[in-house]
Amino acid sequence: MKTLPLLNGSDEDPQAMSTDAGFEWSGNGIFYWVATSVLGIQAIVLFSLSLWLDTHFDLTKDFALFYQGWFLIANGHINPYLSLISLYYWQNHLEWIMWPLSLLYFIYPHALTLLVAQDLAIIGSEVAAIGLMRDLIRHQRGSESGSWWWLQWLGLLMIVLNPWTYWATMFDFHFQSFEAFFLTAAVWQFYRRQVFWGYVFTFLCFVTGNVSITFLVPLGVLLLVWRKWRDGAFIVALGIAGFLLEEHIFYHGLGGFGITVPTAATATGPGIHASSPVGFTFGSFVQLLSSTMNSMWSGRLNIYANLAPTGLLGVFSPIGLLIPGLVLAESSLGGSMFSQPGWQNIGAYALLSVGTIALLAQIARRSMLASKIIASLVVINMLAWSVIGIIGLKSRTAVPDTLAAATLQQLRQTIPSDAEVVASQSIIGRFAARQYVYEFGNSGSLIPIHAKSIYLIISPYNGIDMSPVDTELARIDFLAHQRGFRLIAHRGDIWAFVWNPPRRQKFFAVGGDPMMLSAWSVKSASGYPVLSGPVSSWHMTDIRGHVGYVVAGAYWRLLPAIYRLSVKLTSPGPVSVEVWNTTGNQLLLRRTLPASVGSELTVGDFSNQQQFPRKLFNGWGPFAFQPISPLLYNQIEVRMWTNGQSGVDAYSIAMKQIGSVP
Repeated sequence: MKTLPLLNGSDEDPQAMSTDAGFEWSGNGIFYWVATSVLGIQAIVLFSLSLWLDTHFDLTKDFALFYQGWFLIANGHINPYLSLISLYYWQNHLEWIMWPLSLLYFIYPHALTLLVAQDLAIIGSEVAAIGLMRDLIRHQRGSESGSWWWLQWLGLLMIVLNPWTYWATMFDFHFQSFEAFFLTAAVWQFYRRQVFWGYVFTFLCFVTGNVSITFLVPLGVLLLVWRKWRDGAFIVALGIAGFLLEEHIFYHGLGGFGITVPTAATATGPGIHASSPVGFTFGSFVQLLSSTMNSMWSGRLNIYANLAPTGLLGVFSPIGLLIPGLVLAESSLGGSMFSQPGWQNIGAYALLSVGTIALLAQIARRSMLASKIIASLVVINMLAWSVIGIIGLKSRTAVPDTLAAATLQQLRQTIPSDAEVVASQSIIGRFAARQYVYEFGNSGSLIPIHAKSIYLIISPYNGIDMSPVDTELARIDFLAHQRGFRLIAHRGDIWAFVWNPPRRQKFFAVGGDPMMLSAWSVKSASGYPVLSGPVSSWHMTDIRGHVGYVVAGAYWRLLPAIYRLSVKLTSPGPVSVEVWNTTGNQLLLRRTLPASVGSELTVGDFSNQQQFPRKLFNGWGPFAFQPISPLLYNQIEVRMWTNGQSGVDAYSIAMKQIGSVP
């Protein structure tokens, strides 16, 4: 009997081979019911994670981009403009699939819908992977008797226990999950000789974006390996032609076709220059290839980590090598942010599992004992990586606490739909269902004005934010001092203002001095902010009888240098002021200040010379990966301690660099 197209490229018709009811995806077999139940439980877990992210507002700028486009298309904006990145939606990696996906809005017009659709796409890729595994096992087994059932159970276990699948769902919404579904389903359908459905999923991959279309080339090559010459050659040609066409549109708009529309002239990529006459040249290709190889070498630990939960065997099969290899290679170009396990690489995981099962099935034809021994090692390795994934899951997100989420939910419900919203990058996602939404930049922000009312929401401590805490706190102080700005929320470390700009004003610049913070805007363990009267009189006061830090959470990331700390406060008794390097848990300065009456006092000078390495979770030993590079400088915190009897009123905290360190 001939072996099926696993590694040797045989072109035997799967429909002509003997079948075994126990290996069918559908039917009343035990595996069918168990697999359906397990995937159903996994779907519930993924839905629960999505609901958690949604209700706790742990959705950042990435989610806001897709949510705004989805919302606007569903509400009649056929060519929606993404205010966050100043581009039309189609210029955002040419993700045409968002238009049909917007129909889901009419089923449930909520941000959660996008997250659930992403979860279902992941489940869909796993269903396709399991179906493909079972076909591979059945065809490799042929008419032989013997115990092959364990391979399908191993494949199911490998699919469900891959920790990176869950990591992928913990950061916003991305079309890579749909890409994983379409690619895996296309491979399965072509393998089963369901050519029509193979092309349906190929087309869906084509319209998922200018990144997804690149994976049609290895898909076509895989078909060529299987000796499906005509389909393989056509899809390779389609992938190359589509890539060149979409790259031209992505970098130069439609001007080259005589259509005048705003272009993505500011978008640039590795080895590609927006000013060049064509989107992709031979020189840029060579440069891109060189960059990819260098990036893959520098990110080799993350490539290994992405491969490892499936036992590293999948890459020895064409199914696990071709498409996953390109997925990992392209992700490596983005450095550790994209090459580490997660959403960017989810297109590789299902096919890597299939590749491992394919190889084990081929080994089983020669030696069932050897296949089972290797599979046992794969299981041990898989369980170890699952533990790493569970432990590291918390490090994947910084979910706002319940009080902050409740405050944000109240704001979302009360802000008018036609208002403009400006928010911190960490919590902006749920506020993007409107025509105009903007984020505060890493430093100064120039905000366009489009609406009669503007709501500005700052979350200095909650979520994943690119802006440092001192910059966010400085913005709060800046907005509080602006004429016409009204504070409408300050609960759970969420600060929100509303402003009705003058009719003719077109822009508004948000500033603030991060070296001088208002004490009333920072965290407190034993105090509360007093926000009555003019802003100049606002302050943080302690709660009588409560011993602890009346001010805490005044954070800076300072260059290595010598600094002078000053505070302005009123206190009838002594107050202890401390400076901590919280990264290294090192006390840099402690002074007890005498009684004062609203005066600015110099606390003292301290050296920020020693920099402690920031330890990010990256696994252990052979079960390790390379996390995103940590922030460059340590976190410095100022705290004010009170015995609960002094009656401390703190007004401001100021830093000033006064010297350099050797």
